[in-house]
Amino acid sequence: FQRPSWLKQTGRNILPILYLTFLAGNYFSLKIAGGVKTLAGNIDVDGDFESSAETFDMNANDISVAGNFTNSAGNVNFGNSNLTAYGIVWTGGTITATPGGNWDIGAGGVKLNGGAFIATTGNFTRAGDWNMTGVTDFTNSSETIVFDGTGTYQITSAGSSFYNLSQTMPIVS
Repeated sequence: FQRPSWLKQTGRNILPILYLTFLAGNYFSLKIAGGVKTLAGNIDVDGDFESSAETFDMNANDISVAGNFTNSAGNVNFGNSNLTAYGIVWTGGTITATPGGNWDIGAGGVKLNGGAFIATTGNFTRAGDWNMTGVTDFTNSSETIVFDGTGTYQITSAGSSFYNLSQTMPIVS
């Protein structure tokens, strides 16, 4: 697959096409906007991934993001896709169905500041803070969210409840 030259604009991959299925591969940073975007294979993003697509369908493919996985608008269908990222930033949009893949989130933690966010029913581990503010609709109906980093965590839930929380680091008293 030879990427067209328009995919590399100022060091970022920008996909302004209304309907697009993009292939498996490595990307520096990836920003998708508008229309319907569908993964046709696993992708690896060396920087940040940002979506404001009308619909982003992971189509049972996995995504690994060295930076933040950000969604600011539109619907995201994770299905049974696995997600590995430094952090999740959710400022708008909706997860369309309960995700079932494994999510491993690093020290960037989880920041939920808008939209509707449904936690995966697969393994959900995270090493950073959990910060939920604003009008986020958070659903965690049967999943255990595991805090697996080192040090202390800040958990801000804005009144939403967790089904089950767990930690793998020792408690220091």
